Amino acid sequence: MPILKSLVLPHGSNILDPENFPSYPGCQTLHDKALEGSKTFNQTQYDLIFLVTPHGHALSKSYCFYLNSSGTGNVDDTKQYAPYTASLDIDTVTTQSLMKHLGNECPKTAIESLVSYGDDMKIPLKWAEVIPVWFLNQFPSKAQPKFVIFSLPHKRLTEGDQMVSEAYLLGKSIYEFLNNSPLKIAVLISCDLAHTHKIPGGPEAGTEPYGISEMAEPFDEAIEKWARNPVAHSGMESLLIDAKGMLMKALSCGYLGLVMLAAGLKTHVLKGGKIESEVFVRLHPTYFGMMVARFDLL
Repeated sequence: MPILKSLVLPHGSNILDPENFPSYPGCQTLHDKALEGSKTFNQTQYDLIFLVTPHGHALSKSYCFYLNSSGTGNVDDTKQYAPYTASLDIDTVTTQSLMKHLGNECPKTAIESLVSYGDDMKIPLKWAEVIPVWFLNQFPSKAQPKFVIFSLPHKRLTEGDQMVSEAYLLGKSIYEFLNNSPLKIAVLISCDLAHTHKIPGGPEAGTEPYGISEMAEPFDEAIEKWARNPVAHSGMESLLIDAKGMLMKALSCGYLGLVMLAAGLKTHVLKGGKIESEVFVRLHPTYFGMMVARFDLL
């Protein structure tokens, strides 16, 4: 059965409780649009959600699948965010079959799996998994889908712009496997954009943790341009050439997940399908950009 929908959600904790950030009204807008996107996404019933996380259990050089049968966690252990939690079941059978498929299709790419403590234990989840799933869970399905969780390697921090070709091939191969599954499947990309914006006033102004880059806004604009035209030549060029060229100065954690998604969407169209996309919002209320966008595969 074909993949049905894809959704890009941010994982900035400040959009969970925007009333605590009155100096940054963009947090409220992002919160509302994340809910809107999640509601639209969950109007369809899925058997499986393929989740890409940039801040998960990351191996140094290898992409990583989670192989515990379930996971649980909160955003962090602070009083403010500990109450925001998510629990999920992991489809280990599909995960192992997908790993075998990628081993054949992408033999030069290091891909491993991880069992945390033991299969009878729930693998710990944190903000980059919990926040997108928390938003989805505000509109629960009758039957909760299982997950396949794919974690980006730690080397993305220093080699991200060199990983675009392999991420694209992975995305194409993952699409081909999932699209031939008998399951009803959706894709969820956990992603924040450039982390080098100037904070626009408020009490955090001047505390940008990764510095300020003139590439931050053009990078985010390039991502939005792709999201609005995800399979057009101009959109693909914006993502794979323009944004790639700015990545190591803009510093986006979720960029490679978008590259993987773009490969799947393009493959869908080349096989005769169509894509309908919508950008709900793109803002940077503090130092990092965030976007909510949906992609329906028709």
